[in-house]
Amino acid sequence: MKKLLPFFILTAVLLSSGCDRMIWDFITPNVSILVQNADGDNLLDPAFESNILDDEIYAEYNGDIYPLANHTRESYPRWEGLRAGIDEWNRSSPITLLFGEFSPSRGDNGYHGETFTVYWGDGTKDEITFDLYVTGTNRKPDVKKRLWINGKQVSKNSLTAKIVR
Repeated sequence: MKKLLPFFILTAVLLSSGCDRMIWDFITPNVSILVQNADGDNLLDPAFESNILDDEIYAEYNGDIYPLANHTRESYPRWEGLRAGIDEWNRSSPITLLFGEFSPSRGDNGYHGETFTVYWGDGTKDEITFDLYVTGTNRKPDVKKRLWINGKQVSKNSLTAKIVR
């Protein structure tokens, strides 16, 4: 029994000390915008004859320009900026405008009021602002997601919205 006592003490110490700090691995979501016309047609669907995929669409974010790239590609192993495709976290979604792969646990603060602008190639633009951050405790984190388009809040718990053009 004396030989087992150090094992029990070590086990108790490891179990009690390992419970104080948990490490969370969060999904890195995109901002996802469904772009439709007034009739509800998806303007990013290559099968739709009047799609806008060949327009000179780009996003400006933190002083950098991201042209629309890799039309309808279904997987994104790295940051690619602005793209039209199916959101990798929601394979049943329609083709949307995707921007990001933002981590809600970036630094200590996440993203608050983060803004990028989408230029549509016809002289118009939309300003997209989002919040993405974590609140709560290590044991029960809560990921906050909010989205605004041109200053109007369009989502209170999602980074997905719709623009009618």
